[in-house]
Amino acid sequence: MSKRLIALIFGALAVGLIAGCGSSGSDNGGGAEISTNSLTKAEFIKQADAICLKRGKQLFGELIALNNENKGVTDSEAGKVLDEFAKTTVVPGFQSEADEIAALGAPEGEVDDVEAMLSDFEEGIKEVDDHASKIGNHDAPATKEANKLAEEFGLKVCFTRAGT
Repeated sequence: MSKRLIALIFGALAVGLIAGCGSSGSDNGGGAEISTNSLTKAEFIKQADAICLKRGKQLFGELIALNNENKGVTDSEAGKVLDEFAKTTVVPGFQSEADEIAALGAPEGEVDDVEAMLSDFEEGIKEVDDHASKIGNHDAPATKEANKLAEEFGLKVCFTRAGT
């Protein structure tokens, strides 16, 4: 696999994760409403980060397999490979991650923050889906606010620079 393809893939993953969280609003963009659960904020963070870590490990394995399947890919083919990988692997994986976190519910008093993070994460997923072939060229947006909100909430893996 070409170095360019590897760079494009990691760029896609970084943008998807970085753009994936946090706005100052509480509208979750029409997604499922998050219910309150009995988890403490610390328990929610631990479980959400575990979901993200599990998915990160799966994605890393899928990247290794992609690398092995695409030895000798030319730079001109790299964009097509990246687009296909994003649409068939990255996007569904990120959506599954968002769904699992939504299923946790939100700790008492944290519904608005959790809805905002998941809404923005889903916007990041859409960015990866819509702009996969441009991501390696840094044409897809990633927001510093996304990282800031996730880190302020206390997430250590999900949606943070540390988790990418």
